[in-house]
Amino acid sequence: MDHNLHNRAGGPAPTLPMRRLRSLAFSSFGFATLIASAGASALLGASCGDAGDTGQPTAGPVGPSSTGSGGEGGAGGGTGVGADGTGRALFEETVQDGVMSECGACHQLQGAADAPFLAAPDIYESIITYPGIVVRTASQSIILTHPSDPSHGGGQAPDMSDALRAKVLPWLQVEASLIPEPETSTLTVTPFKPKLYGAFNTIYLGDLGPEYENVSITFNATELGDPPSMLLIDNLELHPIADMSIHIVHPIVTVYPPDGGAIPDPADSFSALDDVYSNDTTVQIGTGEVIHTQWTSDSFISFAFQDFDIVGGFIPPIPCKDLATFQSIVKPQVQFCATTCHGGTNAQAMGAMDLSKLGQDDAAACLEVRARTKPGDPDASQILIVTSPLDPSAHLYKFMGSISKYTTFKSEVSPWILSEE
Repeated sequence: MDHNLHNRAGGPAPTLPMRRLRSLAFSSFGFATLIASAGASALLGASCGDAGDTGQPTAGPVGPSSTGSGGEGGAGGGTGVGADGTGRALFEETVQDGVMSECGACHQLQGAADAPFLAAPDIYESIITYPGIVVRTASQSIILTHPSDPSHGGGQAPDMSDALRAKVLPWLQVEASLIPEPETSTLTVTPFKPKLYGAFNTIYLGDLGPEYENVSITFNATELGDPPSMLLIDNLELHPIADMSIHIVHPIVTVYPPDGGAIPDPADSFSALDDVYSNDTTVQIGTGEVIHTQWTSDSFISFAFQDFDIVGGFIPPIPCKDLATFQSIVKPQVQFCATTCHGGTNAQAMGAMDLSKLGQDDAAACLEVRARTKPGDPDASQILIVTSPLDPSAHLYKFMGSISKYTTFKSEVSPWILSEE
């Protein structure tokens, strides 16, 4: 199935009534400068990593120290920043033991709970790449705000101790100070460090406007070369939410190396992309793959767009092909998801996959679940990747670490995913 509803590359200009949040024409300085700098970076020989093939940082220049907006002053001047330009040394010396002692039993892979932000083998890489932990305003990090929430651990998990908080906040301020400023502030996602080794990444697009808070981009990221000098981003997909159609033009991936600067994709891989997507199913962005040829280990990345709009006029979704199997087999399996998070008790979870109509309008619920699958390919389906107790991707529920429960869930849901192709 061609999931790109309207591919207008090379065709006539679209006449779409848009509820436009922001628009940046090619003739404007910001995006044109961003694109032009790709060629300049290549000519200047932008730095490539000299780390080993493990992807771990080695000695190098100190990273950027700008705190950006809301950075609370960060650590400024590189305080607590190691020679590799990260807060690794500060974390490992002052925070890691306490976090592992208070949180490790639950938040490692196959821990007693879920959200594996302390996954082995590299605890530091796991925690800094987990969504919501390293943010510009350190005090708003979920590692500080969530433990005191009544929902933490289903109401059974304790709050973080004051002694540990006193160590975690200064470390987070250092990490916040290292988040680069985007090359252009318009239609750009705040730079972040991707999960590597082919791991599944989910990036929410609230930076583009409040309407997009629960819209996400997902992808896998792998370093290439020895030492790494390229970044492969594949399985790149856009996930709109229910009743929303999104028009995107010319996405570009930018790398922010540890020693500063910004390097847009030298190949400008999606320069001709001009598509509209809706929530009838998971949607691939262009070819679904880009190789950034100017990668340095420990870099940040970001996504920018020439245009990103909500399309006026609802495009009716394509109904599920096998609603009967969904109702008889899948519905009982996702009922727990609806009750605990996706039915309304967790706003972000419901925004990402709204199961509030499960039982009243199963056809609508089926569409929501199918949007988090890859029809015909269970193993590549988001709903089965993020819930696996063996996968470090961000998700608040992973069957409490039980492989047997997850295996049952996968075996029940997979036939329906195959039937939706």
